[in-house]
Amino acid sequence: MATPSLSLEERLSSYPQLRERIEALLAIVEDPTAEMTRADEAERQVIAEVRRLGNEALCSWAAHHEAAQRATVEQPGTARAGEKNSTGIQRSGKSAWSSNSSGRRAT
Repeated sequence: MATPSLSLEERLSSYPQLRERIEALLAIVEDPTAEMTRADEAERQVIAEVRRLGNEALCSWAAHHEAAQRATVEQPGTARAGEKNSTGIQRSGKSAWSSNSSGRRAT
């Protein structure tokens, strides 16, 4: 993993969904309204947010990876995969084994 020259806030500006999840986690930690009075309530909310964060992170990764792959494929001079040209192995004649169903070689 390369060390980025941008701050975390600058990096998160490119991923608004991830920013929302981080802010939701911070809201749970700071709990300005003191709605959560029990640790199990806080734990349940943190787990739900971390799952959402993981999902958003993977979706963002997939979109970024797909765009990078598409850019690589669409470069000039890059050949696209097409139909196979091979039709298989061409038979040169009738096999001695093909007309005999007993498993013995025909003589």
